[in-house]
Amino acid sequence: MNSEDNAKLNTSNEVEAGAAVYSNFVLTIYDVEVLMFEIPVIFKCPLRKIKDFFNAHITDTHLDVGVGTGYFLDKGEFSAKNPTIHLMDLNENSLQKTSRRIKR
Repeated sequence: MNSEDNAKLNTSNEVEAGAAVYSNFVLTIYDVEVLMFEIPVIFKCPLRKIKDFFNAHITDTHLDVGVGTGYFLDKGEFSAKNPTIHLMDLNENSLQKTSRRIKR
């Protein structure tokens, strides 16, 4: 194995480790931690501003990458009654939680 192969392997392991952080337990506190604390307090950005941005760029055929808990998809203002939504995330827990959240 050369150094380039080794670097790819290490990067792959790091990516998997980063995605693994989002356990079912972490996802139960994710919205409070990230949306109610980190974004408004640490990043000084009102949640309403992010929701407005999301809604301005959402389409009725939508790919959401890095879905978290699906909060923005759940609160999104789609123009179609039954939009087509595709989810992409490295973490299966996030995909399952978001799928359940937006199932309607």
